[in-house]
Amino acid sequence: MSAMKTRLLHLLVLFLLVQLTDPALVPRIKNHPELKPRALNTYIVHTNHRVKPPHFANLEQWYHSMVTIHSPTTANTNDRILYTYDTVLHGFAVQLTGDEAQHMATTSGVLGVYEDKMFHLQTTRSPGFMGLNPHYGAWNETNFGDGVIIGFIDSGIWPESASFNDLMARPREVKLEGEVHRHRWLQC
Repeated sequence: MSAMKTRLLHLLVLFLLVQLTDPALVPRIKNHPELKPRALNTYIVHTNHRVKPPHFANLEQWYHSMVTIHSPTTANTNDRILYTYDTVLHGFAVQLTGDEAQHMATTSGVLGVYEDKMFHLQTTRSPGFMGLNPHYGAWNETNFGDGVIIGFIDSGIWPESASFNDLMARPREVKLEGEVHRHRWLQC
């Protein structure tokens, strides 16, 4: 009788193990988005430094508190804040998820949250490349940029760059005034 009870007990345990490990009963991460790791992207958070709450000793403390409040992840905010800006604008570069960035954008004192994107130089012929036409459109309507502040990105000069290749450039219109004199001692 005891052998029979032991055997039934083993069968019951085996049955329960099979039932509990059934794939239909095991929660899957793909079914629970809150369990999935979220991709972090770099965002630039532009702040109004004049509205920093007075209980923060400096702007960096305020920035760290914003990241801590709007980021439910347990990552150290020191690792997520990549850079602070304090010269031309005030703010910081931080790694956030898309949802965190949306929440951060609604924070008092935040003027904007912008995803950082890598841009590659395309040309040295900016007006044509940008589709600006001197006869109509935005360039003409804005008085050819009069009063516009322009930021320069000095990436250095690389003569081998394709933007210095004139093979695809339109021929220049040459308008000369006066006469062309040929001299035997002058070779062009």
